[in-house]
Amino acid sequence: MPSCRDQKCIASPAFRVLPGMDKWCENNCLRYPPNCPETACYCPQECVAIGELEGKEGADTYCMDACLNYGSDCPAKRCRCF
Repeated sequence: MPSCRDQKCIASPAFRVLPGMDKWCENNCLRYPPNCPETACYCPQECVAIGELEGKEGADTYCMDACLNYGSDCPAKRCRCF
């Protein structure tokens, strides 16, 4: 189950191919009471910079700010969350 501090929940890799699954996870995992099956969704706690941003000063902070907020659009080629 997501913790009360989670702000972002997304589809697990096995369910990511289903259209709308990221939105479903976000809507259902962050509501009260949550409906967040661990096999279908997960709520990342940390993000790091990858690709062209990796190793640059402030890049990991950028990824945390850009990716771990409700309704965010995380740049997959720049950030990896777990």
